[in-house]
Formats: sequence, C-alpha cells, structure tokens
Amino acid sequence: MEVDIHQLQQVEALERRVVSAGLQIKGWMHPEPQSEREDLVYQEDNAWRRPNNPLDIAVMRLAELERGIDRSSEEEVTPGMRLWHQALGEVRSSAQLSLCIQQLQKSSTGTAPSRKVLLAELEAHQDAGPILTPVNLKAKPWYKRIIKKPMDFTTIGKKLSNNQYLNFETFVMDLNLVFDNSLKYDEDDSTIGRAGISMKEFFAKRWAELLKQN
Repeated sequence: MEVDIHQLQQVEALERRVVSAGLQIKGWMHPEPQSEREDLVYQEDNAWRRPNNPLDIAVMRLAELERGIDRSSEEEVTPGMRLWHQALGEVRSSAQLSLCIQQLQKSSTGTAPSRKVLLAELEAHQDAGPILTPVNLKAKPWYKRIIKKPMDFTTIGKKLSNNQYLNFETFVMDLNLVFDNSLKYDEDDSTIGRAGISMKEFFAKRWAELLKQN
C-alpha cells in the first residue's frame, strides 16, 4: 500500500507543478491532497475504481489533471494521448500508473517553459524598472492618449495568478505589448525606450533558450 500512496503523492506533486507553471486551462484548480487520508485501504486488482483505494484515487486524479491541462494550441487529440487514456483506464498496478505519470509529465510540464519563471526573470532584469508597474496616470495624464492598451509586468503577474491567460500565445502577446508600448511612448533614445529594446532582446533570447531546454 505504501507504493500506491507514493504514486498518489506523485500525482499530487504533478498537479502542483502544472498549476505553478500556469499550464492549466482557465478556472482549473487541483483538488485537495488525499494521500494522507486515514481511511485509505489497499485493494488488489479490482475491476471497479474505489474511492478509498490510493491507486484508484491516483488514477482518477491523473485523468482529471490531463483534462485540466491547457492544450488549446493543439488542433486535435494526438494518437499518443489516445493511447495514454486507454493505458490509464487499464491501470491495475503502481508500475503501470508510474508509466502513465511519466508520460503525462513529459507531454505537459516538459514541453513548455513556465510562464511564472519567465516573468520572474524579466522582472529581475536590470532594465525592468520603468516597465514593472502601471504608469501613474495622474503624473502622466497624456499617456493614454498615446498608448491605447497599457500593460506592465505587475499586471501580467496578476493575470497569471487569476488564470486569465488561455494559452502561451496570449501571455507572449502581453509581454510584447509592454515592450512595444515603451518604444511607442518614449521612442528608442529615452530611458524607457532603451529599456523596452533591451528587455525585448532579453526576452527573445531567453524564450529561445527555454524552448531548446524543453
């Protein structure tokens, strides 16, 4: 039973990784951990999933997790994922479940860089100061006459926390909006303009590196 509980803990850890990386669909949150429940009971090779069997709980949570992962950029379910669902439905041992966990991990958290990690690196950049927070409209009342869609790193961080990005593309669009706004408002010979150029170059380089790593 300890092995089955360990597999359940692995699923719970993967759930947390998916959420922390911002890879879930809008509104999806992982359920409360169940690996420390006191009513868990080991049951051998049952045809039916039992709500108090750690292996069965792990299987059901893993299936729910897969449904919660953002795959909006994929036009249809791949043959590999169809086989994965079939294999998961046939799981009757911790070894079988372990293979399903590994495959899902590679196809989700292993295929795209974390938005939160990337944003944190951008915020820590030496040139990020002028574009970290929203422009003070009281100090610069003319700003909105020039910039129709203001954006900054703090606002992007809040949108990430509230699961407002449906996919990586919309996240990247907001980042580029920050860079483009800084150039449009202050042009390339000002402090903010130079920051926009520097940050855009850093982002492009770091994004390419993260994609290669994955």
